[in-house]
Amino acid sequence: MNEMETINIIEDEKVDYRDPNLTGIGGWLIVMLVGICISIVEMLYSMFSSFGFGIFTTITVSVFLPFILLYIFLLITMVKKLHFFPLMYFIVIIALGAFNLFIDLYSGTFGFLTVVSVVSAVAWSIYLKKSVRVSNTFVRNWQGIELEHKVFDDYKM
Repeated sequence: MNEMETINIIEDEKVDYRDPNLTGIGGWLIVMLVGICISIVEMLYSMFSSFGFGIFTTITVSVFLPFILLYIFLLITMVKKLHFFPLMYFIVIIALGAFNLFIDLYSGTFGFLTVVSVVSAVAWSIYLKKSVRVSNTFVRNWQGIELEHKVFDDYKM
């Protein structure tokens, strides 16, 4: 068998790497779910502790409230297994990274939070784009109707 025959055999063979058993919130998605929950609690704690559980200033609420609401929305879309969760998660972590970068630039320091945000955004984005479990899990629309599974190679975040 020469090299051309080997290439033709490989090209003719279509292998579906999707495992239908990889569905639901499990594996690394549990880590993501726990991270979302911890982020909500941490932001609420930070917001309340800024002024000793007293009256909030407009600045405190305007800084923390949008991210708290975004993370609550993420939690709902993840638990409901909505098809646009991966895209929403990507947008939120990019927004959080941009916010941390803005804070670092404003304060004149390049902090640990910015590095963690960038590394986290890259790692989770790759996982959300390439994961078979993600592709098989987030397939519902708002009404709870399961949409057709996306072809793994054509999955667009």
